[in-house]
Amino acid sequence: MEKKIKSLEITVTYKVGYCDVEISDEMLKKFIDVYDCGGCNFDSDKHADAVEWLNQNICEADAYEWSYEIINLEYDETEN
Repeated sequence: MEKKIKSLEITVTYKVGYCDVEISDEMLKKFIDVYDCGGCNFDSDKHADAVEWLNQNICEADAYEWSYEIINLEYDETEN
């Protein structure tokens, strides 16, 4: 018998890798700044153009490794 999930929230993470990417000196400095701070500290004002570059150039179809994490699951335990 099938059950019904009321709410399901999942974080999907994937990795991409690129070689021989050409970017401006300014963009490289911003990427280095983020990398030196742990790799995920994108200040919305300071790194807005870096985030825009990532949005335009990172493609889910280029992913080579995927991971999933269920962060919320709600279901009816009384359902027969």
